[in-house]
Amino acid sequence: MRIFVQSNDFKFWLAIKNGDSLPMKKIGDTLIPKDENEYDETDFKKAQLNATAINFLYCAVNANDYQKISRCQIANQMWNKLMITYEGTPQVRESKIDLLTHEYELFAMKENKLVEDMFGRFSNIVNNLDMLGKTLTDKDLVRKILRSLTKEWESKKRTRIAFKASSSQKVEIDHSDSDSDSDSSTSCDILVECFNEFMKHELRKSKKKNTPRCHKCGKLGHRKFECLKLKKMSKQDEFAYFSWKCDEPSKDDCLIALEE
Repeated sequence: MRIFVQSNDFKFWLAIKNGDSLPMKKIGDTLIPKDENEYDETDFKKAQLNATAINFLYCAVNANDYQKISRCQIANQMWNKLMITYEGTPQVRESKIDLLTHEYELFAMKENKLVEDMFGRFSNIVNNLDMLGKTLTDKDLVRKILRSLTKEWESKKRTRIAFKASSSQKVEIDHSDSDSDSDSSTSCDILVECFNEFMKHELRKSKKKNTPRCHKCGKLGHRKFECLKLKKMSKQDEFAYFSWKCDEPSKDDCLIALEE
């Protein structure tokens, strides 16, 4: 929803986030909302901004959420209600972060599972943490993935992820639980790049291995019953059979010939 609003106009997102109130006037020591016929040019702009922000929220929510926020007059009030609905109070949000962090720390690749499955589970944890306001660096994510691989992938990792930090020195990835403070930012960038290349290679290999092969034409990506070549040959056979039937003399023609 945040991106939906920001992509249309960022100032509407600020109106939702910062809680711009309706135009107010002071009577004694009390602030009360202005009547619409008392608005000046600045008040009209402020009210227009709030109304457009509310409209964006209405467009983005479902019917159930609409019922929860429809009585609010300020976009920020609506946003706060939606946050409590989906993320809970600050205490609940902290509990969710603690739970996801614990799940992240215990994360490991399951035996006999594909890399896609591991990345799916890992991305789900990381994305949920990110939505709750806890962002992890690329360095942390890469090191966590590398420490979570099974023994089968551990051997592949040791073979492929070894690189040169300079022309004369090879740097190997540290597999220990604690990160080394002496790692430079350059080494970290190289680590991320090498890991990405390694995983791309393995994903391509995995997809190629699982890609079906047609036993008719020998090509990858489809099976025999889906083969266009087979369908084309079938149509040609039908056409040939139809042509043969048309050329074959009918029984009536044969009888006429015999009578003559």
